[in-house]
Amino acid sequence: MLSGGQPSAPAARRGCNGPQRERGYTRRHAIVTLAALHDLNLAARFSDRILLLDHGRIIGLGEPPSIVTDRMLSQVYGLNCEIIVLDEGRLGV
Repeated sequence: MLSGGQPSAPAARRGCNGPQRERGYTRRHAIVTLAALHDLNLAARFSDRILLLDHGRIIGLGEPPSIVTDRMLSQVYGLNCEIIVLDEGRLGV
């Protein structure tokens, strides 16, 4: 399945959680979902694997803890940030 990413603001206000629904559907039907996410928190929270690109060049590919690191985000985005562990071991930026 191909996904456009996060829900629109009106859908989010209504409680629609696209990434969570898509993850459940993907697992129930044992399929692959490819989502283009620009929100690092959503990518870290709902992805089993992340492909990090910088101007079309592959910077990293793997599970979120190995890709969503302060070092990687500094290198690609020039961010000075902190990565925290949320519920169920998910990451937050």
